[in-house]
Amino acid sequence: MGVHLERAQLLIGQSRYEMAEKELRQELSQSPDSAIAHALLGLCLSYRQKHQEATQEAQLAIGLAPDWAYAHYILAYILCDREHLRDAEISLAEAIRIDPANSGYFALRSRIRYNQRLWQEALNAAQQGLAIDPEDVECLNYHALALSQLGRAQEAKTAIEDAIAKDPENASSYASLGWILLTQGKNPNKASESFREALRLNPTFEWARQGIVEAMKAKNPIYRVMLRYFLFCSRLDNRPRLLFSIGLYFVFRLLVGGLAVANLNPLLWLIGIAYISFVVLTWIADPLFTLLLRFDNFGRLILSEEEINKSNLFGGLSLCIIIAVAAWFTTKNPNVLAAAISLIWFLLPVSATLQCPAGSARKFMTIYTIILAIAWLMIVVLQLLEYPSILTTIFFSVFFLGGMLSTWVANALMGVKQNK
Repeated sequence: MGVHLERAQLLIGQSRYEMAEKELRQELSQSPDSAIAHALLGLCLSYRQKHQEATQEAQLAIGLAPDWAYAHYILAYILCDREHLRDAEISLAEAIRIDPANSGYFALRSRIRYNQRLWQEALNAAQQGLAIDPEDVECLNYHALALSQLGRAQEAKTAIEDAIAKDPENASSYASLGWILLTQGKNPNKASESFREALRLNPTFEWARQGIVEAMKAKNPIYRVMLRYFLFCSRLDNRPRLLFSIGLYFVFRLLVGGLAVANLNPLLWLIGIAYISFVVLTWIADPLFTLLLRFDNFGRLILSEEEINKSNLFGGLSLCIIIAVAAWFTTKNPNVLAAAISLIWFLLPVSATLQCPAGSARKFMTIYTIILAIAWLMIVVLQLLEYPSILTTIFFSVFFLGGMLSTWVANALMGVKQNK
């Protein structure tokens, strides 16, 4: 083993991936056919979010050593990070076929199943790994996470505490504890402490960073309720989640119909406003409370560049709404009020776009939202020019129906992304 390879392995263990990458490239300049160097370089590139290059390096490692289980495992790990879960399954199955006695491979299988929302299968895979090595911390982590998603809260807490006891320096265990506490609706301050410990042990741990952002937002009681709803929905597959949303809507319609027949108008208005507020909050709560973190000394430091950009967009639109509402209070002009209401309605497609994962889904929703923005501008222009109302009606229909359907379109796109 070359000196550069030894240094790279040490640096990877210290999470110093950029320096490890340099060492591995020097190793490959001397030994271009080193399968282990290509595999480890792929791992480093994956940690540095260079997923395309990482995949190529892992495939090179497999080409050089097709019977080496670890190379297939590295490719599966990279594909899992890229959310190419089906391809990751195939590569991991080959690694397990070659070396069925490696508990780490079953930990990755559990992670893949977990990301696919197959909670029982994730639990089974973790238990297979623990049967090989009861001390495997990653298997213990996914064992606990799967138990939590299956509603076995106390078992999950016991399992993750066992993992921390076995390896108190493992950042993943503390992050898992934090997410379990959030899922169970426990004190967000305790969850935040777990995420902080995870980040102390591994300052570049993205999952822990995301967790502490959620824990900070959950300090607000409104967001805490919404987070519990989000985490509940995260346990459901796409079809049950869609059926739940549709069922909630029909329950609302039946309730409204019953109240209308009973002539209970005040209660009717109260339930109607509550339902609409809840539906809107399911889409705007995340960007709204992310924006509020910008006013927190620690919150603004923990946000990622992407989250800051999203909050800037949402904040800009929110500022336009505030200005429009203030202008209406000043002028009492009904056109200004209409503009303010339409901007509030526009929050739905904008928030739906921000919720979509980066890639084709977000690109589609961006184009979708731009079309609605053009329709809105045309309405304004036609009103100013006093053109025939038929054109205004057409553009208004596009804007109103497009805004209403935007959340359904975004849900469908995210479902397709998950299935892939």
